[in-house]
Amino acid sequence: AYNLYSMDIEMICATLCAGLYPNVLQCKRRGKRTAFYTKDVGKVDIHPSSVNAGIHLFPLPYMVFSDKVKTTSVFVRGSTNISDYTLLMFGGNLMPSRSGEGIEMLGGYLHFSASKSVLQLIQ
Repeated sequence: AYNLYSMDIEMICATLCAGLYPNVLQCKRRGKRTAFYTKDVGKVDIHPSSVNAGIHLFPLPYMVFSDKVKTTSVFVRGSTNISDYTLLMFGGNLMPSRSGEGIEMLGGYLHFSASKSVLQLIQ
C-alpha cells in the first residue's frame, strides 16, 4: 500500500467529499432505481462509461462527482457514493436553517434536521 489509509474506504470518501464539494448529487430512490439531482441542473444521469452506471440502488443518500457533460442528457462522471455524515463533516459551510430546526448547505438546497444537541455537536 502507498499510504496508511489506502484501504480505509470511509477516509477515501471523506477526502473525495472535501475535494469535490460543491459537486454534490442527491440520490433519491424511485422504485428499483435511483434518480440523481444537482442544485443547478436538476435531474442528471450517471455517464454510461462510469463504473457506477450499472448500479441501480445506492446505499447512501449523496454522491460527489468530478464533472458534468451534456450530450443527449446531462451526465456526471467520477462519482462516489457518500453518507450524510461525510457530507456534513467534510463538505462546505453549514448554516442554521430558516426554521431553526436544522442546518442547510449549498444555499438551502440541502437540509438536515436534527435535535438541538446534535446540531451543536456538528457545528
